[in-house]
Amino acid sequence: MRAILILITTLCLAGAVFSQSKATELNRYQAPNATQAVAADHAHFYTISNSKIVKRKKSSGEVVAEWSGDLKHLNSGIILDGKLYCANTNYPELPMASSLEIFDTASLQHIGSHSFGVYIGSFTWIDKWEDDFYLMFVHYENYAQERDKGVAYTTLIRTDDQFRRKAGWTIPKALVDTLKPTSVSGGTFLEDGKLLLSPHHFEEVYVFDFPEMGYELEWVETIPVPFQGQGLAIDQTDGTLWGIHRKNRAVIQVQLERSNIPVLLKKLKAPQSKEVIVIAHRGDWRNAPENSIQAIENSIEMGVDMVEIDVRKTKDGQLVLMHDETVDRTTTGKGKVADLTLAELQKLYLRNGANHPTHHRIPTLEEAMLVAKGKILMNLDKCYDYFDEVFEVLEKTATLDHVVMKGKVPLAQVQQAFGDYLDKVLFMPIVDLNAPDAKQIIDEYQAELQPVAFELIFNDESAPLLNAFQQIRKNGARVWVNTLWESLNAGYEDDMAVENPDAVYGWLIHKGVTMVQTDRPELLLAYLRSRGLHD
Repeated sequence: MRAILILITTLCLAGAVFSQSKATELNRYQAPNATQAVAADHAHFYTISNSKIVKRKKSSGEVVAEWSGDLKHLNSGIILDGKLYCANTNYPELPMASSLEIFDTASLQHIGSHSFGVYIGSFTWIDKWEDDFYLMFVHYENYAQERDKGVAYTTLIRTDDQFRRKAGWTIPKALVDTLKPTSVSGGTFLEDGKLLLSPHHFEEVYVFDFPEMGYELEWVETIPVPFQGQGLAIDQTDGTLWGIHRKNRAVIQVQLERSNIPVLLKKLKAPQSKEVIVIAHRGDWRNAPENSIQAIENSIEMGVDMVEIDVRKTKDGQLVLMHDETVDRTTTGKGKVADLTLAELQKLYLRNGANHPTHHRIPTLEEAMLVAKGKILMNLDKCYDYFDEVFEVLEKTATLDHVVMKGKVPLAQVQQAFGDYLDKVLFMPIVDLNAPDAKQIIDEYQAELQPVAFELIFNDESAPLLNAFQQIRKNGARVWVNTLWESLNAGYEDDMAVENPDAVYGWLIHKGVTMVQTDRPELLLAYLRSRGLHD
């Protein structure tokens, strides 16, 4: 372990993951007809059963209006511009037939209908994003199965305002296998444009993204919720999520607190994506002291994907953030970190980039991880001598899913030194492209370990592998380059980018670089966003 430089970034599990996103219950109401779905607006919520809609006050649950009629099987509801849009089907009859039914929310009068007739499945939910409608048509593998079509035939379509189809997507096989024999019962858009889908009866919801290419929705994460599948809805007035617990006949309002980690993990695990991952070296040290909590918070605020920080151990065995062996350069104190206790270090003040003292203190690793938790990937350097203790902090703070290791060592040495961790964290090799065995090292790693990325170093442009970045990506790994100083990148560094960012960052991207560790994260982000390479 001592021979390896550790970089902590992120643990990425195969497929969609349970994350630190959570749903906090705000209110719960009893509602006898809460069997199919619920919708909500600023003052009321609407419980939906097969052929009945009941409007209730949020303040008390009191019924203020009802509608019932000759409909077979209402599935869900969403409120758009004062209208309640409900999916309706003939379930469990065959062949599957569907319609959209529209109600005025003030009076609950039925004001419109659009029939799909026998279509591509059973219509379960509708929502609108920007100018288009999105509708899901599902298939089952029970007594409502049609013509040997199972759950895999479930399809999301995008339409214009006349419900003419413009595009369509399938759900991934992993979700198909989870849902069998039923399918997706509800869905809605989250504020960032991702989809939230609900199963028929599990107490969980699924976040999906649209693919850059292809036809299959990308499963981002699974979030536990206190309601039981069926139709759900976002209240557009306050952003809360509403669902029902069919068995208990309860309506439940929750505040959905999203973790950013699954989104970042998904990006990290997409080597062919055009999006470039930005890593802030020692945090945003131009606007806050390096390795400070403020430097991490600034990075989160500006939209950086990952922060690199350095970890040292104190005299009394505590882990703190500090790049140098001594505190002389970056604080108001003197001496080696290893010769000072945590209490002594916490009396010091951090200096800024101009060497002036600030009010910021030296943070512990635990404090830093709690600030980053759920928001940003972390990159820990200088901790190879005590990674076991770092691992304990990550377990304590529940941030193990932010971790990957990095080292400039042969594959066999990694397997021997880190065998206990390779099933818990990912490993990213550092490769000097000017070394004669660079290609062999990369090939061996990609054949046996399949690392999520390679950090590639080159001091000039003579290395033949400078033209192999696209192939490395095709083989399943992102390409990481440092723009910190010229010996790492053949002179394509941050200070040159200030005068001509396209000549530096554009050159790297043209080569196939998809991860950049930078000392100028704000400049790099602005460049990438102007070219559609970062959200």
